[in-house]
Amino acid sequence: MLKVTGENRDRLERAGAFFLSMDQTSLGNGRCLKNVPCTAGIPKAVTLYGGCNAYIATMGIGVQAVTISDAAERLAQGSPPSNPVQPGLYAGSSTVISVETAGDRILAGDTRILRMLPPGLAAAGAVSVSIPARAVHGIPDFPADLDGDGEIGKNEKAGLIFVAGNDRNFYIVRADSSPPATVSKIGFGTYLKDVRVSPYDRLAYVSGSDGNIYIIDIDSPFEGTERIDKDEDGKDDRILGTVAGLSGAGAIDLGRNFGYVGDTANGKVLMFLIHRPVTIISPAEVFRDRIFDFTVSVYPPEEASGKTFKIELSQGQPTQNLKTRENVQMYDFGYTDNNGTAVTGVTDYTFQPEDNGRRTFKAVINKAQAVRIRVTEVTDSEPLTGESREITVSPYVRKYAAPPPYNDYNQHDSEFVEAAEYWGDFYQHPVDPDLLKAIGIVESDLGNTSGDIMAMGKDGAVPVLRGDVSPLEYEADIPNNTVRPLEYPEAEVSIYWATCWLYHKAQRILVNPSPPPLYIPGDWHDWDTAAEDYNIGDAEHYLGKLHRAYLDGMHPRNDIYLWPILTNGEARRK
Repeated sequence: MLKVTGENRDRLERAGAFFLSMDQTSLGNGRCLKNVPCTAGIPKAVTLYGGCNAYIATMGIGVQAVTISDAAERLAQGSPPSNPVQPGLYAGSSTVISVETAGDRILAGDTRILRMLPPGLAAAGAVSVSIPARAVHGIPDFPADLDGDGEIGKNEKAGLIFVAGNDRNFYIVRADSSPPATVSKIGFGTYLKDVRVSPYDRLAYVSGSDGNIYIIDIDSPFEGTERIDKDEDGKDDRILGTVAGLSGAGAIDLGRNFGYVGDTANGKVLMFLIHRPVTIISPAEVFRDRIFDFTVSVYPPEEASGKTFKIELSQGQPTQNLKTRENVQMYDFGYTDNNGTAVTGVTDYTFQPEDNGRRTFKAVINKAQAVRIRVTEVTDSEPLTGESREITVSPYVRKYAAPPPYNDYNQHDSEFVEAAEYWGDFYQHPVDPDLLKAIGIVESDLGNTSGDIMAMGKDGAVPVLRGDVSPLEYEADIPNNTVRPLEYPEAEVSIYWATCWLYHKAQRILVNPSPPPLYIPGDWHDWDTAAEDYNIGDAEHYLGKLHRAYLDGMHPRNDIYLWPILTNGEARRK
């Protein structure tokens, strides 16, 4: 029987009741009530929808829908509780054990399958996902990075269902895709009982049969179904921690500041703190020199206005010793103000009333490393503080700032990367794509003075690479420890073939002291020596110009700063 209660001063009174199923005794006597399923069922969970409707997961029968106002009105008119209210019914899930609402969908957790039902429970509108769902929590508009650019735009929201599976797995299902798909899975060593999500903190709380509440990072909900274990400790890195010692941990609910869990073993409801005072939402991986967003949230938001926070790196090397510029800061924080102006060099920020406790900042890390961002309240009392997840900054070709009248200095970056990867694998000897780009700015201002980016045409490199010279030159055949004629008939002016030419200058061809063969590969020249030999006509000053761009972040011929870049795309000048 479902009972509906209403508040009356300091006590609760029953406002209505009606039957959902028959009991075993009545069925044994052949007695059934009109409009009540003539079978025994066990109500397992209830949820509200639209303020006046309730949905009940009745194990043995299915999902039932009732109108709460009908029950209350019947009691007020003196109708007995046994007089049933005709319920809606979805009977296709007799093993249902949980029910929730998310937007305009009813989520039914089944020991065998997850079902998404329309409000009217019509079977024709039901959609299922093959997940044994013990408990579910749906968020119809969860902010998420849908386009994979490392940022969460204002309109980037996904319909997600968070599932405590009956198979010891936690699942995230994208409900607004067609068909719905599992986008994340985390395995546990214990059976799971319930799940609740805090979208504000981007955390999920899952109770386990081992007496723990597990705290799960759901900041990146599309991370896949394989285990993530970068620290190799045997558990998924997205499991951030536990609330331990609850031997009968079961149902979970989340309030404003605390979470609540039913401890069935001790007959208690226990509380635990859920909201972190300061939360930083950031991507897990970014490229060096690529600008990304991170968001700082202060809780409760209405108390954030006027608070000033220091913003800094709490992990990672903040500076780098460049050749002539000494220690240069290798990161920047910034934001766009209300006038649309990019503000750089941000070290602290005071929250304004219109921020509502939440501000998005820009960041750029100019050094490949692992970093964390920390914010700390500037106060004489105990400060609020928060720290981001670890952000892996992966190497990519160095980004140059290009002030007018120069064209984009970064438009050929992918060509430098591809050339370095191909010829590095081919010759089994890596080259830094940053070196290739630095050669490009020395040779042609990266296309501003010549379409021959690395200016191999003026050096007569193409005929040599094609084998159109006599005598032929040789190159190393690394796998066979021998040499072969340098003959590439398809060679042409390009970054790809200029890189091959640089490798040719880096190779040593030696006379074999024990022939045959007559010649063998020697040790590689260093890249400075290769670069000097690559150039023709400016050997005396070439290496100095190359180092200005490659090691100092300066233009090879003037005082323009190239890198490291700031969050507005310009170059740092100190």
